Order: sequence, then C-alpha cells, then structure tokens
Amino acid sequence: MLDRRRKITLGIAVGVAVLGTIALVVLPEVVRRVAEDRLAELTGRAVSIQDVDLNIFAGHVAVKRFRLAQADGKEAAVEFERLDVHVGLISLLTSHIRVREIVLAQPTIRLARTGPDTFDFSDILARLPAPDPNAKSTRVVSIERLAVTQGTVLARDEAVTPAATWRVADLGVEVANVT
Repeated sequence: MLDRRRKITLGIAVGVAVLGTIALVVLPEVVRRVAEDRLAELTGRAVSIQDVDLNIFAGHVAVKRFRLAQADGKEAAVEFERLDVHVGLISLLTSHIRVREIVLAQPTIRLARTGPDTFDFSDILARLPAPDPNAKSTRVVSIERLAVTQGTVLARDEAVTPAATWRVADLGVEVANVT
C-alpha cells in the first residue's frame, strides 16, 4: 500500500514539474504573440517583438527588439533594443504597485509634423478611446528607478518649406522614486 502511494505521489510531482516547465517555456512566446496582436490592433500598425523573457517568480520581464511601424510600414516609428521591467510581486496584490526598475535600452523615435495640426501619429491618437472623466483610480504606482540609455529622437517638420529635420542622439535619462 505504501509503495502505491509513493508511486502516485511521485507521478503527481513529476506531472506538476513537467507542466510547470512547459508553462515556463511556452508562456513567454504566448505573451509575445498576444502583445504583438493587441498592440497592432490598438495602433493599426505593424508590430514585431523578437523575444520576451519572463520570470514570474522574480517579477521580471524583458522585451527584446520591439518595432512599431510607421503608417506606410517602411520605417519604424518606435523601436528599441531592450526593455527590462522588475516589479515587486507582493505589491501586485495591493493598491500600491511598486515597480523596482524600468530600463529602456537604445530607443529610437521617429515623428513628423505633416500639417499645421497633424502628425504622422495622429491616426494612432484617433484610435485611442476617450478617457472617462468620472473614472477614479484607487491604485498608486511607484517607480523606484527609470533609465533610458542611448536614445535617439528623429523629428521632421514637413509643414514648413523647406522641411526641417532634427536629430537628438545618445540621449540618456535616469529618474528615481516617481509616484
């Protein structure tokens, strides 16, 4: 009788370990695909993410090689090499969410003014739902560290003649304790 119980217990433990391993291997790919689909639906633009690393036990997610295309799809409107986010897991159960760290590496933003009051991202803004003025949030989000490294901003003003272009390169920002 005891051997049978041990075998059943061992079988259940092995089954849970196998399912847990499969979930940890498959979950990042599921998160990547869902993120691509939802962002493409929200923006009406092509979105690609090369890889997502997810460690649910440590509260860490990393997004690698993100790209949001321009409306014509030729160039990226927003892209970055890597985004790392570390969250205090226990805080997700409370009304005060603590983000330990956000690090955005090598972001590039391309934007253009296409008319007196239009921009090449105006189509995205038009897709966003209007905020509910009566909505109240009871959640507080604190970010202990936010860093942007090696950023680039490329801006064009096509509403003037001749068109003007600006470039800001090697942009770095670090902010601490923002609520």
